[in-house]
Amino acid sequence: MTIGGKHTIAELSDLLEAKDPLIPALEQNWRVFHPIWMQTNPGADAAFKKDLDDLKSRYSRETLMLHTVIDAVPSFMENITPAEDAYAGVISALQKHPGVVSPGDLQDLWNRLNDAVQANQSAHGLPPAPLYEPPTLQPRKTSDIEETAYKNLGWLDPTAKKGKETFGWLAVVGALGLGIFVVLGLRARPSIVVVAPKSG
Repeated sequence: MTIGGKHTIAELSDLLEAKDPLIPALEQNWRVFHPIWMQTNPGADAAFKKDLDDLKSRYSRETLMLHTVIDAVPSFMENITPAEDAYAGVISALQKHPGVVSPGDLQDLWNRLNDAVQANQSAHGLPPAPLYEPPTLQPRKTSDIEETAYKNLGWLDPTAKKGKETFGWLAVVGALGLGIFVVLGLRARPSIVVVAPKSG
């Protein structure tokens, strides 16, 4: 759930779970069709492979450290820890311009490969052959307690890029979140009454 108009660590995790399998699946689809494409249109096949390699490099550079950062955030903090810069970076690696499919984007490569596959099927009088796509994941929900904690926490983005200190706020956010968690936990604890043992 987006809080304050910004994406959180939980949403970043969901995004990576959804997007990480797409490029390997695209490459596997291409490898199946590659021998045919090399014969029917070697120029298109070579151009596709170059753009695919560029896409893989962009995505790898953008996501290299993100799984480590996500794993470092306690689970109770995932829905209140902002990650807007990282989220936007992942999207831009897959789609250069928001709302527009540009050459070399993930969607552009899917379209090009699919068009080539279907054209080959049609040329041989065969039915359409859909490309394999990984299943779509459902986003997680944010609890009311997490939203309240977020409001108390303020806005510190551990994925905000400031020079080389890409994740410099992570420790601060974790410490503040732990304090909120402890306070909420103490408020929820029942009072403890100590009864002195009877003498004799």
